[in-house]
Amino acid sequence: MRDDHDSSKLRRLARRSGHADQSRSLLALATIYDVASRGAVALLVGTDHQSICDWVLRFNADNPDDLVDRHGGGQKASLTPEMLAVLKARIEEGPIAVVLGVML
Repeated sequence: MRDDHDSSKLRRLARRSGHADQSRSLLALATIYDVASRGAVALLVGTDHQSICDWVLRFNADNPDDLVDRHGGGQKASLTPEMLAVLKARIEEGPIAVVLGVML
């Protein structure tokens, strides 16, 4: 673990964090600084030993900001903007009564 942080500093960072998962990770790391084993910390925070090791690696690599989950943005949209415009127009028009066999 890094020498430039300690458990009290990590707890302060956890309180200020706007990300619940980052706060959880920081509190787990603070517990490690308090001389708890990684396995014990994993049980304490409800995760596995590998996640704790990953958090330690991310934390040691750069800084506490690396503990914020960065999502990839999801799957690329299947519909083009033109297709979305046509779909929106079709929805706005409403059902075609003759095709659906409905009397309006």
